[in-house]
Amino acid sequence: MKNKILTKLIGLGLVSVLVSGQLIGCGNKTTNNDDMAGSSNTEVQEKSEEIPEEEEAEEKEVEEVMEDELQADEEEESESGSKEEDMKVDISVQAADLAIDVLKSNDDKNKLISPLSVMMAMGMAANGAAGDTRSELFDSLSISDEELFNKAMKQYVKAAGKEDSQLKIANGIWANLDVSVNTKYEKMMGKDYGAKIEAKEFDASTAEEINSFVNDNTDGQIEKLFDEVPFDASVILVDALSFEGKWKEPFENSDILTGMTFTAEDGNASEVTMLKGKRDELIELDDAVGFILPYKGGKYTFAALLPQEGQSVSEFIGSIDGKKLTDALNNPLEAEVKFFLPEFSFDYNLELTDFFMGKGAKKAFSADADFSEMLGENSGYFISSVLHKTHITLDRAGTKAAAATDVMVVGSALDMNSVEIYLDRPFVYMILDSQTNTPVFMGVCDEIK
Repeated sequence: MKNKILTKLIGLGLVSVLVSGQLIGCGNKTTNNDDMAGSSNTEVQEKSEEIPEEEEAEEKEVEEVMEDELQADEEEESESGSKEEDMKVDISVQAADLAIDVLKSNDDKNKLISPLSVMMAMGMAANGAAGDTRSELFDSLSISDEELFNKAMKQYVKAAGKEDSQLKIANGIWANLDVSVNTKYEKMMGKDYGAKIEAKEFDASTAEEINSFVNDNTDGQIEKLFDEVPFDASVILVDALSFEGKWKEPFENSDILTGMTFTAEDGNASEVTMLKGKRDELIELDDAVGFILPYKGGKYTFAALLPQEGQSVSEFIGSIDGKKLTDALNNPLEAEVKFFLPEFSFDYNLELTDFFMGKGAKKAFSADADFSEMLGENSGYFISSVLHKTHITLDRAGTKAAAATDVMVVGSALDMNSVEIYLDRPFVYMILDSQTNTPVFMGVCDEIK
């Protein structure tokens, strides 16, 4: 069986690869080169000259219709303007559930994911699927309303495109010349996900081009996605995401404590630098307490949750879900909170194929997958792997984080007058969209070396 890979890369560290396999007995796929934007390949130009005048006229008419529709969409968006931002689609519970489930699924140290990045990458793949493959992919993301989900993704892409945005999102699609991408799918990816399709012959330069795209759009935090493009790759979908936020209230020299100690669950201690501060709100769950620390601009915040003494981070994560978490974030308690936050920097890589198969997205990873919404008739394309890459650096100045995806897709009696939260042992942390408290990143600080 000859395999072909349909790959996708997504922001702030998530990489997914959508692979195609052409089953024995299937006919060869035909290539509609005029549906592939931006190709300057000589062979493509020669073939296009052979297209009958009737087909050229039809394709020109389709292109004109697409341009008219796109212009109408842009005018409609311009009229709605701030109304769309005011009515931001809330995917906080779904994003929190996804992050919590991924963190539950393995025992790695210092794990970090960007649920927004994962959703962006898998959403691009899901929109290219049909039938059971499509419904299973959206179900695995806990998405029941596809239209609202795509609107949420569009809102994040649009907001990230503003010059002063702390969150940057870049989506790109690379298609090998032997596949034909549906015009409708191409248009949707451009409109909702800001992704341009590049049609080219896959060779050694393709990996360099994609790695450069990832490096540039993660501010150099993720330098490389892969060493080479798999020989049977057909489409590579890439979303690169980066975040940079400065603290709203800078830490003074007197707030920076060196020579402090952080103790891992195995008892190993390390010397760290702690950032000392105060907040006037407490985040409380049955088995943990925490605080929220705002970044400049007010659009994003940092949150930390410390499990109760004697409970491991994994036990705490196993006891919560997205609704419990977002309810706690949305309903902080009034209290004076003194916190001690360690500086840290982590890189993390995670393969998510088994995770999504365990969530019910089985057909997408099998020869029975249907990605006809993306690539025409069902021709054996399937997801071969979902690799998630992330990076975070938190220090006295603020936080930088990035992700990329390649789809080759307490119950204790607390004194409410004053609470001290000393993060000198493993804790959970998040970077939140402050408007909806959607976790853009969520991770665990297990040990600091």
